[in-house]
Amino acid sequence: EGFMTPYLELMIEPLHRVITEALSEVDELRKKRRQLESDPADLANDVMQILEDRCGTDEFLKAYATVKTKAREKRDTRKREAAAEAVHDPQVLDIRQSKRSSLYK
Repeated sequence: EGFMTPYLELMIEPLHRVITEALSEVDELRKKRRQLESDPADLANDVMQILEDRCGTDEFLKAYATVKTKAREKRDTRKREAAAEAVHDPQVLDIRQSKRSSLYK
């Protein structure tokens, strides 16, 4: 419906983030827990389907494409900034990598 169209991107962004995070999870404990509990990505997919049904496929797809593009741009910007920081201050990179590696141990 027309009143929701201006807010579609705001509603889709967190749903997209939940789905993306669920797809990228590799932690075995989370996989086991998902088998026991309902997956948050399932709920996010259901809500997105309701939004598409209410707003129409064309409007939904435009908003979803915009959200995906913005997410990709944010990710690329973070990668560029991290690479530039690694060049300018390698000690910060070493600290970040050691913190990250200690999380996985």
